[in-house]
Amino acid sequence: GLPVAGLVVAGFFVAGLIGWVPSLAAQDMGGQSESGEIVNGVVLSESESGLVVAEIDDEAVTLGELSSYYMRNSVEEQVDAVDLREFLPLYTDYKLKLRYGLDNGLDEESSLLEEFEQYARQASYSYWLEQEVKDQLFENYKMRSMEERKAFHLLQRLQPGASPADELEARNKLMEAKSRIEDGEAIEDLDAEYSTQVRGRSAGGQLPWFSAGNTVKEFEDALYSLEPGEISEPIRSQFGFHLIKLQDVREKMPERLTRHIYFQPGDSAKIRAEEAWQALEDGRTWEEVAKNYTQDGGSRARDGLIGWIHHGLQYSEPFLEQVYAADPDLPYTSPVETNYGFHILRIDSVKVYTSEEQRDQDLRQKLENVPGYGEDKENVLQLIASRGGWSVDEDVYGEVALSVLDVDSLKIEDWTLEGAAMGRILANFNSTSYTAEDFATWLIAEYGDITGRQFRRRYLEEYRDSILESHLIEMTRQYFPEFDSEVRNYLHGLIVFRVSDDHIWNPATIDSTDLKAFHVGREEDYVLSERYDYLLMASVSDSILTEAMRLYDEGLDVEEVRERVPEIQVSDRITDYLEEPPTSYLKDLKKGERSESFEYRSRTAFIALKDILPSRLMTFEEAFNRLANDYQPVREEQFRDYLQNRYAVRTYPERIQ
Repeated sequence: GLPVAGLVVAGFFVAGLIGWVPSLAAQDMGGQSESGEIVNGVVLSESESGLVVAEIDDEAVTLGELSSYYMRNSVEEQVDAVDLREFLPLYTDYKLKLRYGLDNGLDEESSLLEEFEQYARQASYSYWLEQEVKDQLFENYKMRSMEERKAFHLLQRLQPGASPADELEARNKLMEAKSRIEDGEAIEDLDAEYSTQVRGRSAGGQLPWFSAGNTVKEFEDALYSLEPGEISEPIRSQFGFHLIKLQDVREKMPERLTRHIYFQPGDSAKIRAEEAWQALEDGRTWEEVAKNYTQDGGSRARDGLIGWIHHGLQYSEPFLEQVYAADPDLPYTSPVETNYGFHILRIDSVKVYTSEEQRDQDLRQKLENVPGYGEDKENVLQLIASRGGWSVDEDVYGEVALSVLDVDSLKIEDWTLEGAAMGRILANFNSTSYTAEDFATWLIAEYGDITGRQFRRRYLEEYRDSILESHLIEMTRQYFPEFDSEVRNYLHGLIVFRVSDDHIWNPATIDSTDLKAFHVGREEDYVLSERYDYLLMASVSDSILTEAMRLYDEGLDVEEVRERVPEIQVSDRITDYLEEPPTSYLKDLKKGERSESFEYRSRTAFIALKDILPSRLMTFEEAFNRLANDYQPVREEQFRDYLQNRYAVRTYPERIQ
């Protein structure tokens, strides 16, 4: 909504407000070399970089500062002296407006700080993603992908929205199992007792070998934090609570591009498999035998192709053992039996990377399809939580949860924390402790209108996120010093924008006496062209429009037509634009005439010309917005003169060579 003239002037610094890309921050701010400052590939010596090209009171503007800011807001690839000399007065104006805004306390103005805080938080997320998270996620994935792990787990199944009481009960059961394991019992012997039973079978148990990206992230993170033989704490995932024992670790076995000719389990499966194998031995092609013999309808059209096979959770261990036992140098195997049935296997290729770059490219493509790795905000918060040492005392949380649940059908806003959790620390983060009372206060403020029985663990997770976000900007500044200058530049841009809006762009701040004086002598510049006063009547019903046309032809005015035909839609307007329907029909009408009916916006309509208004000069009120826009250069010059009188300004363009 800024006037065009204002945008032209403001563009030099507004572009800097919206064009910042975190991954380019180092380039934008300039780097250092042995020769001095680098500005987008142009090297300034130390003496050139520190050369003073302007002074505002006691503040010096150096050539390095001017060049850096110019390149941040420029689409050009190189900077030269002519460009910088032309930019110097614009940058000086920017610095004057910033000094004025700071002197008037705009850096403490609440609405401006709120906007700045919102930007800084989003910029912090972007900065962590670009500077750390994406690379760290990839490096973690790459490191984990180099090995395979085998684990046994106990699982107390729970839905994601399970009640705190159910969660507490499940966690306590697994803590009891962990205690027994630490006392010498085998986790395998406790599976039937401590894992949820589904149709008579354990939901936990033995897991096959698998690597990174093959299971939910919470489980994978916990598994890769363990050493062989170690037992985890109870881990919550979308499936419930897990207690995990890492059994073994080995180097990852390479993927194999696999085809098969398959036979379902049954009395004749082995016989049919041997017949197919003999057909291959007799010289029939793999494609022909696969088409005529396989009982895998999904792979038949692909000549038995299954795809790249690797250890994970997709295929059973007996099947994988046979795939990896197959000799890739042979054209096919003899019939082998797995838990799926009988197969003749063919290994088309074993994946081998010819370079580290090729391996990285393949892993990055795979990583894009791994659930959980693309949740950018959550990944940033997880990294922040790790850096700041986030921890929760589950016992304290359990006491709080039980206290809330005791409220039952009453609203949480009527609840008061009592019992064993009182005065205890619930969480720690970034050298700050958060008590159970802190969580209770937050919970009442955010979810006071829900009942106690509706309380769920996700509210604790939201509380964690609110704490992490409250530290996010501070920690971004702590870990990335250059980020501080970036967000400070944005705040300065907001201040300059506000100053310009208040003193130059906003018509509401114009002195009407000055604007009227500007209008005098320029009246001929503000003219209303010939205009058409017209009626447009429309309806979804042809019969309703026909009735409205009849009444209009009889001479009834608009209000009478509306009274007789209340369903009719009427627009009464003035325009000077006749290039598109429906107003283009006015070209063929004389005063008092109407058009025939026509289709307009899925309705039937007609248009009537009431009058042709002659061209005339605008009144001051009618011309106000155009006058305000035209007056902007005057306001800009007046405000610049005011600032230059208020602050001592000296510029030295001749020093820019």
